[in-house]
Amino acid sequence: MKRLIVLWTVLLAVLPLQAQDARSILEKAEQQFRNSSGIELAFTLRDVQQGVNQQGIIALKGNRFKLQTDGMIVWFDGRTQWTYVQANEEVNVSEPDETELEAINPYSIISLYKKGYSLKIGPAEQAVGQPVYEVDMLAEKKSQAIWQVVAMVDKQHYRPVQLKVRQRFDKWFILNVTSFKQTPWDDSHFTFQPSEAPNAEIIDLR
Repeated sequence: MKRLIVLWTVLLAVLPLQAQDARSILEKAEQQFRNSSGIELAFTLRDVQQGVNQQGIIALKGNRFKLQTDGMIVWFDGRTQWTYVQANEEVNVSEPDETELEAINPYSIISLYKKGYSLKIGPAEQAVGQPVYEVDMLAEKKSQAIWQVVAMVDKQHYRPVQLKVRQRFDKWFILNVTSFKQTPWDDSHFTFQPSEAPNAEIIDLR
């Protein structure tokens, strides 16, 4: 009985420390981005359920981004989003909510630790060939669009190098960052210009 009491005492002491350490890692990762005048990530994204891989590049600055993948370009200036689908020659204009943005912006996913997720340090020490911290985020409510995130954050620069995202109905996506560079962007980079898709139909969905 005494051993059981001691074990529970140790567990109850360790779990809050784990959550605190996990939160500190994610705060540092977010701060690295927030303090930057702009970054550019190249990545691969795998839909585990469908076995589909996609490559892309995303430019980020504050809450702005420009995402380019095969056949699609998305601009977001902090309020308005333009989505150019090349196959349809259409640009859809919208004002996305936070849930929609979390599905696109990897740093929005990192920031989920502030919004009703329990945190703990995971066992992994290596990912995509780099020493990492593993931070596991688990939604406290099943009503949340993202149920779980496993974030691999490199130990030297506190940059996310891999994100495993579990959405509703057990849909898993794995994002691997293949390159990272600091790039100072002008704000205009995140606003759609008609010259970038001169033949596209503009569809305002706001």
